[in-house]
Amino acid sequence: MLFRSSGLRRPHDIEHYLLRIGGSLGVLVLIESYDSAYGDQYDLDCSDSVQELINRARRGEIDGCMNGAPCSTWSRARFRPGGPPPLRDRQHPWGRPGLSRRDREHCDLHSRLMCNGLDILEAVVKGGGDALNEHPADPGRDPFPSIHATSRFRGLMARTGMKSHEFPQCMAGALSKKPTTLTGTLRDVPRYFPTQCTHVSHAMVLSGIDEHGNFRTRAGQTYPPQMCESIATCFLAEYRRRQS
Repeated sequence: MLFRSSGLRRPHDIEHYLLRIGGSLGVLVLIESYDSAYGDQYDLDCSDSVQELINRARRGEIDGCMNGAPCSTWSRARFRPGGPPPLRDRQHPWGRPGLSRRDREHCDLHSRLMCNGLDILEAVVKGGGDALNEHPADPGRDPFPSIHATSRFRGLMARTGMKSHEFPQCMAGALSKKPTTLTGTLRDVPRYFPTQCTHVSHAMVLSGIDEHGNFRTRAGQTYPPQMCESIATCFLAEYRRRQS
């Protein structure tokens, strides 16, 4: 099984559980992680690298793929007092008018990374593999932007048959609630990710600034181990179904 993911390695991440669970099932898992920190050839803002992945996916060489493009420019936290300025809104999901050059470049980079990731997901599905996209849940109202509310994302779902499942990450081991959406072809996702929060309170609230001067939303950027394990389990379940 060949799996493509993005981001740097960390303890108990999705790669960890894919290898561990795959090994217990007798499945050889080969993983390619893409992040610019690994070098230019692993940069998903590089058109050549993206096209190579799309071509491989169309040939059926990628069994599973997950996209978790940067979401900080889409965050609703940007509309809270004391937070970073909003770069997008619901009427301008690809960038608000009047942005400074620096903010426009930052917003455009995140847009390209998102769209390139979605193009790869589509190619994987059409090549017979499974795909999953993770992104914060759509607030569903002005002024908050969401990739899920764009024609770009809705078109992807229509062409691939991918389904969306919204859940609070606290039900997958996170310290904060963090409403999240997984969109993809993994049929077992609803089984592992309950849609309703059953907690009276949460140990962490992703708003404001911490004692070190960092925005608390940073703490929610890392998937909890339980979530990683469940995602890995869902990918491997689909892979085994295709092999049976």
